Amino acid sequence: MLLEGWRSVGLNVVLAMKENWSQVLPKGPHRGVIDNSNSAWFADPVAAMAAYAPGGQTWEAGQWQNQEAAGILAFMQSELDQTKRKAAFRRWLAITEREDPCYTVLHQNATFTGLRRDINWKAAASFAIDFRARNWG
Repeated sequence: MLLEGWRSVGLNVVLAMKENWSQVLPKGPHRGVIDNSNSAWFADPVAAMAAYAPGGQTWEAGQWQNQEAAGILAFMQSELDQTKRKAAFRRWLAITEREDPCYTVLHQNATFTGLRRDINWKAAASFAIDFRARNWG
């Protein structure tokens, strides 16, 4: 269905099924769009950013590389000042989403949490379950 939809708007798209990552990742003239998923397993932006820096899959496969963005990741991995980290992350997002895009967000998973009314706890906006004191009434 997607292929026919693309054709209807004038895109000549060829789907090539691959069996393994060694067939998907090599550099070459026929490599195009691939499926990717980056999950953040702890509540910090660096959790999902590493794929886009030296040593990460996207970087090492030659799919996308940006030296400024890599420097920002290195900075964020050791900086403790939250104001500086927020400013750095804003810059990283400006680079990776606008100036030199390295990904496209197609969808975000919905997370639903239920609890009794007498429990004064606030669920996080991500998959992370935050039991720190600040989340309890």
